[in-house]
Amino acid sequence: MAFFPTDAFLDKFAPITDYGSKIPHWYQPGKLQFVTIRLADSLPPPALEKIKNELSLYEQALKVDEDNSRKLEIHYRRLLQEYLDRGYGDCILRDGKCRKVIVEAINFYKDMECYDLVIMPNHLHFLAAFSSNHKRVIENIKHYTARVLNRYLQKSGAVWQERYWDRMIRNERHLLNTRAYIYANPKDLPREDYTLVMGGKEV
Repeated sequence: MAFFPTDAFLDKFAPITDYGSKIPHWYQPGKLQFVTIRLADSLPPPALEKIKNELSLYEQALKVDEDNSRKLEIHYRRLLQEYLDRGYGDCILRDGKCRKVIVEAINFYKDMECYDLVIMPNHLHFLAAFSSNHKRVIENIKHYTARVLNRYLQKSGAVWQERYWDRMIRNERHLLNTRAYIYANPKDLPREDYTLVMGGKEV
């Protein structure tokens, strides 16, 4: 992993920019971020209701005398990824031309170094380091690709879900687990239905 910056992990003792929202977006220059962006129709209301119910059952099973906020957050993310991988929605990213638009947009930004990327039929994950406001970069990517994809597909309306999810990489173990997740994400898909980039090279 020599191609990663030596100081790529979250520095708990350095200032952290928090863009603030219902889902916090932390930022430190040059630190690795794991980002998930999903299509607007990737989790329809029935799927979201199932996630909510499963999370509620999990919460009821936890010990009431403990602070379970971290456990709930982890379980929610697992449920979210599980339901995303079920392939809800139109899954426009099965189209290789649509995926190419995203790859080119991500590679365009010089203030973002993308190391690993997987584009699934209805969402994408990538691992990147940002040298400037990552919230602005991600929003620009979403705005540009939405316009191009709608034009190509002869559609209109929202392409991406308004929110995105990101997490700063804490340490080498966290990095290894994140890269393994990206690599394994499309394991059950036909090769023509996804794009996988590891270490900056398509595999």
